[in-house]
Formats: sequence, structure tokens, C-alpha cells
Amino acid sequence: MLNNQEDMIWQRLSKALFGGRRTTDEGLFIYRIMEQVRAMNPVMEDLAWHRFLRWAVPMLGAGVAGLFLAGRAPSTSLLMDKALFHQQSTDTGSLSAALQED
Repeated sequence: MLNNQEDMIWQRLSKALFGGRRTTDEGLFIYRIMEQVRAMNPVMEDLAWHRFLRWAVPMLGAGVAGLFLAGRAPSTSLLMDKALFHQQSTDTGSLSAALQED
């Protein structure tokens, strides 16, 4: 008896949760959905510009800053070449001498 009552409860619960609304007229369903999409279209177009500008303006600023830094790079390239390709001198510093002592 208890098992039968549980089955009935689970059947009602599953029907309520997973049964969903069934429509008999698919054309009417599609028409209503398309009307909702058409009603949302102008709202989404306005939203699209705000989203685009929110990302476009900072990216434009980053592009201009990148071009500015690329234009300044040749003036600093001599310093970088000297720092990266500087020949090591023959005299050793006090730290290397201290490390070599036993």
C-alpha cells in the first residue's frame, strides 16, 4: 500500500515538474515566439551600441598608446642594446670574489 502511494506521489510530481506545457498548434507557438523576438529587436539594437562602445573606446585608447610607445621605442633601443649586449668586463666585483673564496 505504501509503495503504491509513493508511486502516485512521484507520478504527480514528475508530471508537474517535467510534464511541461504541451501546445497543439505549433504554428501559433512559433508565431508568438517570433512576435516576442520582433518586440525585443529595437531594445537589443540599442543595447548592442552601448556594449560595443564599452569595449571599443578602451581598445582605441590602448591602440593609440601602443602606437605612441612604438614611436618612442627607437630612442630607448640604444639603452636596451647596451644593457642586453654589454660585454662583461675583466675585473670582477667584490661579490664574485667573496663567493669564490673558500
